[in-house]
Amino acid sequence: MYFSRFSTSLYLLSFAFLLQTIVGTDPLFHFCSSSAKFIDNGTYETNLNKLMGYLYLAAPPTGFGKGSVGENNDQVNGLALCRGDVSNTDCKACITESSGEIRKRCPDNKAAIIWYDYCLLKYSNVNFFGQVDYQNRFYMWNLNNVSDPASFNQKTKKLLSNLAQQAFIGPKMYATGELELEESKKLYGLTQCTRDLSSRDCKKCLDDAISNLPNCCDGKEGGRAAIGADPLFHFCFIPENYTANDPFSSNLNELTTLLSSKVPPTGFGLASTGQGQDSVNGLALCRGDVASTDCKTCVTEATKELHNRCPCNKGAIIWYDNCLFKYSNVKFFGEIDNKNKFYMYNVQSVDDPTSFNVKTNELLSSLSKKAYGSPVLFATGELVLEESMKLYGLAQCTRDLSSLDCKKCLDGAVSELPSCCDGKRGGRVVGGSCNMSFSRFASFLYLLSFVLLLQTVLGVDPLFHFCSTSEKFIDNGPYETNLNKLMGYLYLAAPPTGFGKGSVGENNDQVNGLALCRGDVSKTECKACITEASSKIRKLCPENKAAIVWYHHCLLKYSDMNFFGQVDYQNRFYMWNLNNVSDPTSFNQKTKELLSHLAQQAIVKQKMYADGELELEESRKLYGLTQCTRDLSSSDCKKCLDDAISELPSCCDGKEGGRVVGGSCNIRYEIYPFLINS
Repeated sequence: MYFSRFSTSLYLLSFAFLLQTIVGTDPLFHFCSSSAKFIDNGTYETNLNKLMGYLYLAAPPTGFGKGSVGENNDQVNGLALCRGDVSNTDCKACITESSGEIRKRCPDNKAAIIWYDYCLLKYSNVNFFGQVDYQNRFYMWNLNNVSDPASFNQKTKKLLSNLAQQAFIGPKMYATGELELEESKKLYGLTQCTRDLSSRDCKKCLDDAISNLPNCCDGKEGGRAAIGADPLFHFCFIPENYTANDPFSSNLNELTTLLSSKVPPTGFGLASTGQGQDSVNGLALCRGDVASTDCKTCVTEATKELHNRCPCNKGAIIWYDNCLFKYSNVKFFGEIDNKNKFYMYNVQSVDDPTSFNVKTNELLSSLSKKAYGSPVLFATGELVLEESMKLYGLAQCTRDLSSLDCKKCLDGAVSELPSCCDGKRGGRVVGGSCNMSFSRFASFLYLLSFVLLLQTVLGVDPLFHFCSTSEKFIDNGPYETNLNKLMGYLYLAAPPTGFGKGSVGENNDQVNGLALCRGDVSKTECKACITEASSKIRKLCPENKAAIVWYHHCLLKYSDMNFFGQVDYQNRFYMWNLNNVSDPTSFNQKTKELLSHLAQQAIVKQKMYADGELELEESRKLYGLTQCTRDLSSSDCKKCLDDAISELPSCCDGKEGGRVVGGSCNIRYEIYPFLINS
C-alpha cells in the first residue's frame, strides 16, 4: 500500500509507504514538456545522444549525474537520479531503460521527463540546473482509506517532515525512516531531492510537497509527492592549530554564537572574543538581497561547516551563495583581503566576446560606484543587451572596509575579469573582502552553478586560462612573428611524444613556450588540442607577452621569460565534483594514498605521467592521474605534485572528484573512469 505524488525536481518525495506493489519496468509517468521540436539527425539530436551516453556512465556510481552538451540553440541540459537505495547495477539498468523509452514517447521534443520506480531522467534545451521544478508534477495514492484520517495525516506529516530535515542536510539528499502506529503497525517513508539543488531549495521543494498532501492523499494508506548547500569554496588559511577545549576553541565558539545572532538583522557583523594569543576575530556577511531568516540559516550552516573542514585551524574562510564567514587569530578588520580569492564562470561563451566584455565592464564599474557609495556597500543592476536580452550584475564589500578601500577592492576584481571570465556568459570574482558577479540570468542563486568546478559540459571550451602578464607586444612586430613561429613549431613537435618546448627569437623579442598533452591522449587528439589551444589563447590574450590555457587533453603556455625547469606555482586553478562522499575521512585518506603512489610513479617515468586506480568498498573504484611538464627535473616534478596533493583539503575535501591544475603539474581523481582507454 502506498500513496505517491511526483514532481520534477524530482523523484523527490517518494515517501513510498509500506507494501508498495508497483512491479515491472513500465514508467510511472512522463511529460513531453516542450512543444519545440528538433530535426532528425541534426545537431541537437547528436548532442542529446551524447548526453544520454554521458548520464549512463556518470549517474550510476553515485546515483546522480548532470551535464550539458553543445552550445547556444543546440545545447542540451540533462540529469538522471536514481532512488537512494538502488544499487549501481539497477540504477544503470533503469537509466538505460528510461533513455530508450523517453525517445519513443517524446521522439522529437526538445524537453522531456520520465519517472520510474527506481529513477528519473530529464532533459531540456533550457538550463534548469539549480532551480526547483514545480511545473512537471503528478500524484499517486493508495485507493484504500485509513480508519482515523486525522490522526494518520498528522503522523504522516510528522514522519515526512522529519525525513525532509534529514534529506536536505545529507550528501545524497535522501532519507528513509519509519514511525510506529497502533497495533504493531508501522508507517514507512522516503524523501529525496535532485542534487543540483541547494540545501535550502531542497527543503523548499520537500516542504511544498508535504504541504500539498491533503490535496491528493488525505486519509489514504499511501502516497507520493515530488518536489526539491554545498559551500562554493573555503580556505584553511592559517596552518597554526588550536586544540579542542582550549581557550582559543572556547573563544571561537563564543564568536560563532555571537555572529549567528548579530548578523541576520542587518546582513553583516564583526566581533572579537578573548585576549592575547587566544583572541579570535571574525565576521560574517550575507548577500545584500537575502532575507534575515535565510541569512541566519546560511551563517549557522557556514560556521558549522567551516569547523568540519578546518577543525583546528586558527584562521579560515568559507563562502556560500548567500553568505561568507571568516575568522582569524590575527585582526584583519578594515584591511583588504587579497589573499583569499577564487573565480567561477559559466563554461559557455558568448557570440561576440569583445562587445560583451565592454558591456560587462561598463555594468560592473557602474555597480562598483553604487556599492562603495551605499551604506551597506552592496549594489545590483542590469544592462540591456541586444535582442531584448539583459546582463545582470552584483557588487558587494564587507562592511569593515572604508568606502575608499571598498572601491579599491572592487576595482581590483573588475580588472581580474579578463583573466578568468573573458567572453563568458557569467562569472564571479570572489574574495575575503569583496565579490563581483555578472550573468545573463537574473537569479544570482543560479549565478554560479556554472562552476569552474565540476565542468561536466562536453566540448572544446578551455578549462581555464590566464593572460599572465599585462605587458603587450606590437601587432606584426618581431615578438608576434616569433610567437607565430613558436606555435607552428609546437604543433609539429609536441604530438609525437605528447610534449614539446622551444624558444624563438633573441633578447626582448624572444618567446619561450611549451605544449603538453595528457598522457593517454593519441597523437591525433594531441595535435587537434594544440591546434585549438594555440588559436584560442590568441583570442583570449590577443597581445599579451605571456599566457597559458588548459583543456581536458592539453595545456599550452608561452612567455617572454625563460621559465623552463622552474615549477610554476603562480598559474593554478581547482576543479571539483559538487557531490560529497558519505565517509570523507576515509575517502580523503584513500585519495591521498592513490595520488601519492601515482606521484612516485610519474617522477621516474620518461613521460612524467601516471594513472591508476584503487579499490573502494562495494566493488567501487577510485581513479587517479598525475602528470608534470617534462621540462622539470624529477625532483622538481615531485615537489610540484606533492604540493598539489597537499592542497586537496582546501579545494576538494570529501568531494567525489577533484583536480589541482597548474602550469607545471596537475593531479586528478574521480570515482568513475575518465581516461580515454577506460
